[in-house]
Formats: sequence, C-alpha cells, structure tokens
Amino acid sequence: QQELARAERLSSLGLMVAGVAHEMNTPLASAQLALGTLRDGIARLQVQVQAGLRRSELDGFLAEAGGACTLADGELRRTAALVQRFKQVAVDRASLERRRFELAEVLLDADPRLRRSGSIDGIALELDLEPGIAMETYPGPLEQVVANLLNNALLHAFPGGGEGRIRLSARRDGDAWVRIEVADDGGGIAPEHLPRIFEPFYTTARNRGGTGLGL
Repeated sequence: QQELARAERLSSLGLMVAGVAHEMNTPLASAQLALGTLRDGIARLQVQVQAGLRRSELDGFLAEAGGACTLADGELRRTAALVQRFKQVAVDRASLERRRFELAEVLLDADPRLRRSGSIDGIALELDLEPGIAMETYPGPLEQVVANLLNNALLHAFPGGGEGRIRLSARRDGDAWVRIEVADDGGGIAPEHLPRIFEPFYTTARNRGGTGLGL
C-alpha cells in the first residue's frame, strides 16, 4: 500500500510538472514570437536608415514595435501570474504556522470584502458563521481554500451577471467536526466537466485568464 501510494504521488507530480511546462510554454512561445518580430523590425529599420529613412517607414516600425512589446508584456505577465498561482498551490505546509484561532475570524480574513458589505461585485453574500468554534491547525491553507472557492463562484457562477447569492457557512457537526460550506445559486458546473474539476490546469475559462489551479 505504501508503494502504491508513493507511485500515485509520483504520477500526480509528473502530471503537474507536465501541466506546468505546457501552460508556461504557450505564453513564452508567444512572447518569443513577439520579440522575434521586434528584432526583425530593428534589423529592417537599420537598413532603411542607411538608405534614407522615410517618415512612413518610421511610423510603421513604431506601430509594429509597440504591438510586439504589448504582446510580449502581456504574455510574460501571464507567465508570472501562473508561477505565483503554482507557488500558492505547492506551498510547503511545514513552513506555515500552526496556531489556535477562532474559525469565524479566519474565514472572514479569507477575503477583505467579507467584512465590508452584504454583497460582492453585486452578488448578495450570506454569512452563517457559528461563533465560538475554536480550532488548532494551519489557518493559511484554510483561508486560501475559502478564498479560491469564493473567487471561483464569483468568476464562473454568474457569467451573465444579474442577481445571485453566495453563502458561506461554518457550523459544528458533532463533537469533533466542523462543516464549512461555500454555496451559490448560480449556473452550476456542466456534468461533463465534473469529473475533472480537481485536475490541475483544467479550465473552461482560459480565454478569460483561467489557469485551472483555483479548485
């Protein structure tokens, strides 16, 4: 059983590394293409300068160079954001602080907007946090999970806008358990996507900046 568990961990690690390589390769290739276009434009400009540069040629180069820089900047920012998200997912739990805390306070710290109003981005927010629940564990990962679930609901549950509701609750469940729920009344997840929602880098919102690392 230990060998099987080790093999499963190695397999998961291999899939994640392959996913990271694939996700980073796409924006890096685009940035490389943009920089190649800029390099070719500079070489062409040098020839034109020697032959007598016309104003139209300079204007054309500036427009092309501006577009290439904008594309490269966007793709490199996308890569940096992906690396940051991956670092959050792969955080070393041994380096985190284990402490005693009140659950409701930590859940409210998951997103600053939870303390400010009864809505987030126009979506009604309902809080049902039982007071007096004390825990001793790692609050950082717990906050991250709740923040990811809230953001996932805000990004995907109400694609058409309009009215909606997100509910965050935490209640005792027996003597030794706590039930924490993040629920919404949005569109839900299509059945064909459900088996893959916890698969690293699987996303249906790549065109909107999704990385597939939230859940």
